[in-house]
Amino acid sequence: MINDNFLADPLIDIPCPSLIFLRDRFYHTSSDRPENLSTEVMGEMAGLLAAGVYTVTNGGWKAAGELAEVIYNGALHELVDMAAGHKESQAYDERLQYLMPVWEKRLDSVQNLAFTAKERGDLSGKTRSLKKRLALFAETARPAGKKFTRKPATKLEREAHKIVPVRKIWGSYSLARVPKKVKQQRNLADFSSWSYDHNIPIFWADGKRSVFEIQWLIGHESGKTPKLDELMTLFKTLEEYKYFSLKKR
Repeated sequence: MINDNFLADPLIDIPCPSLIFLRDRFYHTSSDRPENLSTEVMGEMAGLLAAGVYTVTNGGWKAAGELAEVIYNGALHELVDMAAGHKESQAYDERLQYLMPVWEKRLDSVQNLAFTAKERGDLSGKTRSLKKRLALFAETARPAGKKFTRKPATKLEREAHKIVPVRKIWGSYSLARVPKKVKQQRNLADFSSWSYDHNIPIFWADGKRSVFEIQWLIGHESGKTPKLDELMTLFKTLEEYKYFSLKKR
């Protein structure tokens, strides 16, 4: 969503290549001159860009079907690794609850490459079949034992579970509206639109998920679960300065 190259998001929900992903972690320097760059790597990048542009602009049933198979196989490999690494049933199930919707959304996204209603219908059937196969494998690989459930237990968790952030402004945020003194008081002084880590909570807010649910999703995506009180402070600040509204469940 915040990648700084033209292939980052040429169409909504299309899987796309990106040469620079996390802009706050990777950067260019004055040494990036032609004589210092690898012709081999530059060739690989050119091929990647060309393949991405060709796929998005030509699309159609064949390209979309091939892309769906690539996504399915990638998910299958990830699922095999996950099954090998999670022998305890609840740990496996928790990770699966995060990843399965991600895989399904990726598969659904290839339908946007269809040219006609018939192609879209055919692709819908194909992606449904792949999702069923993936779900069947996931259940077959599941360790015996209880499934994972997460319910609010503390007062703060119950409060966070009732609050649903709703965006008013799209894109990544720099908190330019928030006074410097307020950002310092609320531990938001370094908040940057260039930082993916800072903006993860904003990207997970879809107008349906609660702050409690967003905390869990961030933990699985980034490997670092934010403190709930800090997440609440962020969203209340975003509401105060008209970036978000906060609905009550």
